[in-house]
Amino acid sequence: PDSIDVRHQIVRATKAERQALELDRDAKVIRIERTRTWLERPIISETISLPDDLFPALGDRAEIPNTLYDLFHKEFSVLVVRADERITAIAADASLAAVLSVPEGSPLLKVDRTAFALDDRPLEWRVSICMLDNAHYFARLK
Repeated sequence: PDSIDVRHQIVRATKAERQALELDRDAKVIRIERTRTWLERPIISETISLPDDLFPALGDRAEIPNTLYDLFHKEFSVLVVRADERITAIAADASLAAVLSVPEGSPLLKVDRTAFALDDRPLEWRVSICMLDNAHYFARLK
């Protein structure tokens, strides 16, 4: 998918971000919010939280690339080796309905992912709300 409406900022981590990323109380995160599209149609509303100390200067960039894991590896020498995902069915509230261009109450898939580095440190917490009209979720387990 492509990304549109990409916004990012360095902020103090919320309690949920601190828990997911195992951060100290005063830690900061780089929070990225974006809408993913397929064939110019919005399909995913996504929020990504990254420990600011693990990705120095990423939050200061003018633009965030579409493919983050490649960036993590090439520019920060951080390799994603595994991810844990929790998948939940939800209904679109007014805000999500507007972003994804679906009627309020439409069924959506919430994918809550924590990605881990080689040293088993959590390096990304991503919550993706997916519209699955004419689409599906695919995962390969090895």
